[in-house]
Amino acid sequence: MIIQIKNRACNVYSNVSQQYSHKFPYVKIRIETG
Repeated sequence: MIIQIKNRACNVYSNVSQQYSHKFPYVKIRIETG
């Protein structure tokens, strides 16, 4: 159950980072690095 919540959070986080990657490029790098 914890893994499912974490996966959902990662999906939402990645979607937001893709939308605002031009404003916050460090977010994209943070996801790529883990």
